[in-house]
Amino acid sequence: MSEAPSPNSTLNPNPPTTTTTTPPSFTGSCYCQSTRYLSTSAPSSLTHCHCGACRKFHGAAFATFADMPASSLVWVAKEQLQVLQTSRWATRGFCRACGSMIFMRYDWEADRVGVAAGTIDDASYDPESFPKPSAHIFWRDRARWWDVADADADGHGDGHDGLQRFEEFSPGAKGVMERWERDHADADAAS
Repeated sequence: MSEAPSPNSTLNPNPPTTTTTTPPSFTGSCYCQSTRYLSTSAPSSLTHCHCGACRKFHGAAFATFADMPASSLVWVAKEQLQVLQTSRWATRGFCRACGSMIFMRYDWEADRVGVAAGTIDDASYDPESFPKPSAHIFWRDRARWWDVADADADGHGDGHDGLQRFEEFSPGAKGVMERWERDHADADAAS
């Protein structure tokens, strides 16, 4: 993994710390508090990702991300924030000091960011403004040791938590990603 330049200055750890007069919707930090942020908007969704990369980066059965506009993410302390291009289409940020995963952004959605929900400060959580988790993505890659009550009383596999399950991305995200990959392949071929 090599360090990738962040095309979105909101996620770039190098500019000066941003200040805002907008009251935060919520705040968050890494384990050691060296990397801290606030968001000026509530998340639009929470999603559990079971892909192998998320499981390995988070050391858990899945990672839960709170999706929001990238422009609403304001870095309060970012000296230890490391931003890496971790796949051909994903950028992640983590704290160099303690290793906490802080955010993930798909390259085809530079205007969106998913903060690792575990980094959200409990004191800033507002059940009135936060959505409940809505889906599991990359269900096919889930940890085999994670025992899920997979069938309800009538035998359907809609699961114990009632959330939608997608084998890969949700259908809407998959379409956007495929168009982005096609456009980039066309641009690469033209150059």
